[in-house]
Amino acid sequence: VSTQSTGRSPSKVVLEKMHPIFQEGLNDYNSTLKQLAFTFLSKFAQKKLGTVPDNVLPLSSAHSLNFRWEDNQAAFATSSTETVAGTLRDSCLIYHCRSAFGALSGKGDQWDSLGDLANSLRSGIPFIVSSLPIFEQQNERSLNRFIVDFWSHGQVSPLSKANCMRLGEVWNEVNEAHKLLHSISNALEKLQETASQLISPLTATCFKEIETEFNEKFRAAFQMK
Repeated sequence: VSTQSTGRSPSKVVLEKMHPIFQEGLNDYNSTLKQLAFTFLSKFAQKKLGTVPDNVLPLSSAHSLNFRWEDNQAAFATSSTETVAGTLRDSCLIYHCRSAFGALSGKGDQWDSLGDLANSLRSGIPFIVSSLPIFEQQNERSLNRFIVDFWSHGQVSPLSKANCMRLGEVWNEVNEAHKLLHSISNALEKLQETASQLISPLTATCFKEIETEFNEKFRAAFQMK
């Protein structure tokens, strides 16, 4: 989406930086969720794939030796640190959900990022990075404030002109945002009914009001009954 200068347009186009307090909260949320994902995947691999070999190279599909620490732990446990077996025991890399091929880098189940996780998981773990509800802005890239602009002025023409979009594209984007707000609002209402201790009533009420007001602006802007 273009981020050209908009002159006197009510659409600002480029989203301002998040307030430090909210950015800190978002960072804490992302960090907590990633750690939960890492822990879950490691436990899953230990529980479900502990005896399943992971010895097929990703590109050539050639089979390599399948050495597992767990299978040889008893033999190494009594070895002196001065022996080859003892040295191997002390320097052995313990990993569960990183692929054996990826572990050749010297990294175990410690992940630098979600990208590192996705590219290094062993076979047999069904995991899609996009399934994690995490938002990480890469490289301080500017974001478009398309939906915020619509929320602030509720006009179609300024959105279309400022972002160089056809009217049909504007409708699609605003409609997707409305459906997202509607889904969040409904989910919070259901959560409040079934597990009220997990959510503040004020949070559910606020999202409901936001969704209702956005819906009114959406229908008015596109003359929908």
